[in-house]
This record gives sequence, structure tokens and C-alpha cells, in this order.
Amino acid sequence: MLRSTITLFLLALLVPAYAWASEEKVGYVDLQRALLEVEEGKAAKAHLKEYFDEKQTFLDKEQEALKKKTEDYQRKKELLTVEEQRRQEEQLQRELMTLQKTFMDLEKELKSKEDEATRPIFEKMYSILRDIGESQGYKLILEKSTSGIIYAPSKYDLTNELIRRYDEKHKAKKKSKK
Repeated sequence: MLRSTITLFLLALLVPAYAWASEEKVGYVDLQRALLEVEEGKAAKAHLKEYFDEKQTFLDKEQEALKKKTEDYQRKKELLTVEEQRRQEEQLQRELMTLQKTFMDLEKELKSKEDEATRPIFEKMYSILRDIGESQGYKLILEKSTSGIIYAPSKYDLTNELIRRYDEKHKAKKKSKK
């Protein structure tokens, strides 16, 4: 009798907790994938790639020029005085440091341009996700890569819906601007 009473008591405690848990609706989204798949994101990435390729070509030319200077120096080194060797080595070192600084500056610039291009897209995505959350009763929507999700059933993945809604909403605005 006591055992059945305890069992009923425990069940009574678990039922409300189970009912509460079943009411909670949680989803997740892969924002990086969405960025790469929405039309506006594809256009931004294509523009950034053009910019990057242009800068990469510049860096490649500079690197090749420095490589040729270094090779020339190595061929002529034995014919130079110790003082001339030191001077040319210092010059090559300065040029290498300048090239490295240029590379780091361009890397920062590219990151800044990427942030500048993607920030408005992400802000629009957040707005759409808030709408999805409110209209469909989600209590929580997580970002897949930053939340530490290792596994979740695909039925909780809202990425495709985000992409569809984003393109619908922002294609309509593009057409009305023309």
C-alpha cells in the first residue's frame, strides 16, 4: 500500500513536469549556411571574393618580386663586400616585413569588409527568426555552430524556412525598388 502511494505521488509530480516540457518548443538554425544560400548573401560573398582575388593578385606579385630579389642576392652574394651583403640583407628584411604588414593589413581590411557586408543580412535574419519564433510558438531558437549543438533531429532545423522567408521578403523589396 505504501509503495503504491509513493508511486502515485511520484507520478503526480512527474506529470506536470512532463506536460511543461512538452509545451516547450525549441529550434535551431545554421546562420552560416543560410548566409551562403540566400540570394543577398551569395551576392555579398561574390563581391567579397572579387575584392579578395584582386588583393591576392597584388600580394602574389609583391611576393614574387621579393622572391626574385632574394634569388638575385643569393647569386651575387659571394661577389659583394661584407658591408654590401649586410646592407642588401637588411633591405630584403625590411621588404619582407613590409610585405607581411601589408598582408596583415589586407587581412584585417577583408574581415572588416566581410563584417560590413554580412551584418545587415544577419540583422534581417534575426528579425525573420524572431517572427518565426513568435508566430510558431518557439521558446528558444539556437544558432547551430555557436550553441554547441552536436546532434539534433532535422525536424528542429529552421534553416530552410529562414532561407525561404528571407529570399521571399527581400526579393519582393528588390523588385519594388526597380
